[in-house]
Amino acid sequence: VLAVLPGSRRSEVDRLISVFGATVARLKAQGHDFDCIIPAVAHVRDKIEAASAAWAAKTHVVSSTDKYAAMGLS
Repeated sequence: VLAVLPGSRRSEVDRLISVFGATVARLKAQGHDFDCIIPAVAHVRDKIEAASAAWAAKTHVVSSTDKYAAMGLS
């Protein structure tokens, strides 16, 4: 499990989500097998879900209150 933490501000998510997506694709291309967990606050959740839907790894967007549990899985 890979915890992906793109931030809680729209500007952070806009700036980082494609970098995270490229990194996930690169890791998958190198043969790593993992799922992504992405904690998200409500006001950026739709943006994160849309951006990560086509990633090379299966993604699970969870509420920000589950952030620490998600980090414990990775």
